[in-house]
Amino acid sequence: MQEWVMTGYELLAVLLPGGALLFVPTGMFFGCAGGKAANVKWTALSGFSVSLVIELSRLLNNRRPDVDDLLMTALGTALGALSISVRVK
Repeated sequence: MQEWVMTGYELLAVLLPGGALLFVPTGMFFGCAGGKAANVKWTALSGFSVSLVIELSRLLNNRRPDVDDLLMTALGTALGALSISVRVK
């Protein structure tokens, strides 16, 4: 059975935006929570923290954590929070 390996352009076109899009609802949830969580900076930090826990759990399963996932999920969480803050105002 052939293993599927992504090249550089496929990585840029699929995995990076996909990681960001997966965390947009998380940013929307934190943005709706109100208080300090409604701040986009704190929301992005909380999304980064959740992603950091996920990436560190990969070490327990003998998998390799990925820094790109951390950055893209923080971006996705910030985009979700921005979309809620624009919608509310």
